[in-house]
Amino acid sequence: MDVIVLAHLCGIHPAALPGIVGLSPAMTHTLDHHARGALNDLYRRNHTWE
Repeated sequence: MDVIVLAHLCGIHPAALPGIVGLSPAMTHTLDHHARGALNDLYRRNHTWE
């Protein structure tokens, strides 16, 4: 998951990740999906407006 976040912060195109990290496109897509979901959950937990 750290690789996905770092790639996003460095501006690396998602299509380039499989070749860089040596994982399948499906696996990098899954990691990206889970990383974004985890970040969204943390954000919602810490920023609840009631």
